Amino acid sequence: MRWQASVALLLAGMLWPWLGLEAAVAVIAGGLIGALLTLQAGFRLLGQDPASDPRAVVSALYRGEARKFLLAVVLFGLVAALWPSRFLQVIVGYAATIPVFWVAMLRFNRDELDR
Repeated sequence: MRWQASVALLLAGMLWPWLGLEAAVAVIAGGLIGALLTLQAGFRLLGQDPASDPRAVVSALYRGEARKFLLAVVLFGLVAALWPSRFLQVIVGYAATIPVFWVAMLRFNRDELDR
């Protein structure tokens, strides 16, 4: 999550000179939405012991992803309604967090396989 926020801040800093402060803030908002969605889904898995009940872990994963989707619809709906002129910059900030999430998952998976 912290890497996702960092990437959004870096991107906002790069866009600020060309698009202005409001666009940079919109990019940060999109990045924070991405980080918040990841955090929400991650909390769903905390406390699950895969050794004791693998089905509970998979069930928690599905519930967490469903909530993540619903929360994304709500947050992006609010952005579209309240800040329509900057919706594209919010989406750009959010999109910047997606590769960070996948790289983290690949790295985590590799670390787990090395054990």
